[in-house]
Amino acid sequence: MNFLIVDDDPITCKQIAGYIELLGENDQITIASDGPEALRELTNHSFDVVFLDLNLPQLDGKSILETITDKLSVIIISASTDFAAESYNYNVADYLVKPIAFPRFSKAIAKVKESWIQKNRAAEAPSAIFLKDKGTIERINLTDLEYIEASGNYASFHFSNKKSLMRLMSLQKLTLLLPSNFLRVHRSFIVNLEAIQRIEGPLIITGNHKIPVGKSYRAVLTERIQISN
Repeated sequence: MNFLIVDDDPITCKQIAGYIELLGENDQITIASDGPEALRELTNHSFDVVFLDLNLPQLDGKSILETITDKLSVIIISASTDFAAESYNYNVADYLVKPIAFPRFSKAIAKVKESWIQKNRAAEAPSAIFLKDKGTIERINLTDLEYIEASGNYASFHFSNKKSLMRLMSLQKLTLLLPSNFLRVHRSFIVNLEAIQRIEGPLIITGNHKIPVGKSYRAVLTERIQISN
């Protein structure tokens, strides 16, 4: 991952860089000590995460925050909590209060790394997989695939055009082949999250199909979908 640390305090910059090195492997770290330098770095280079102090020379952190797109994970680093509530209007990933303890820092890094992994999986997600069966290889269009149901040692693929097919394959193996928008929601079902129309109690509705959600899978499903009140 590529990190940008924006802070005019060299001690804080050194501390954060040291924390990143403890947790990372081949991470790249860039440091900017004032607002204009931070803007130049953001304009000329690509970053995954920005650690942003609010109190900066020449151009404050809030002004920089307003120029950053949602694609970039921002972690606020500040000596004050005054901006904490308002910061989430900018979709910041986390808010760390100085002095920053390593355990709290590691939790913030774990959060943004998980988000980074999911984004990269989505970007690299295939539009189809190919399954071999009795000497033939068949293309499975993932865009049209609504859900997969286990039936003994077989997996039954159900599509939005009402087509279905069955292949000798376990759901466990399929979870390794499918992109991140496919989620196991029951010991016998994998569902395409993009095909969900609604959820009614313990049932997922996709088209004309009702898919049960197992009790042990409900928490994961809730985490993966965004629910607005």
